[in-house]
Amino acid sequence: MFLNIPFTTWLPIFTFAGPFLVALAVALYDLLLQHLPEARRAQVEQLVATVVAAVEQRDQGAPGPVKKANALAAIHQVLAAWHLPVPDVLVEMLLESAVAALPPTVQSVPVVPVTAGTSDVKVPLVTGQ
Repeated sequence: MFLNIPFTTWLPIFTFAGPFLVALAVALYDLLLQHLPEARRAQVEQLVATVVAAVEQRDQGAPGPVKKANALAAIHQVLAAWHLPVPDVLVEMLLESAVAALPPTVQSVPVVPVTAGTSDVKVPLVTGQ
């Protein structure tokens, strides 16, 4: 039903509704975070940050959705073992916040094969900055 509507029809809706939806998500995050006691909040935030760092280290070659699923499974497993009831929405928001706080990864330099004489030499591609 929604797939048949052209993008130009949705663009004005997203333009005006987008900031409202972001503000709503932030308000929901604050509301959920306020209902956790301070010590429990610190525990959960530290747990999420630790799990995110561990998953980033362990699953370096995995795509983002796989890393997120692994992190969520580990977080829920630890929260269940600690008997800490934390809403799933808050766990996902803390997870996204921890991922955003990670340092940017170093991207590998693309290599372009260049034929020089009789042998192939691979030279790094340098782009203007």
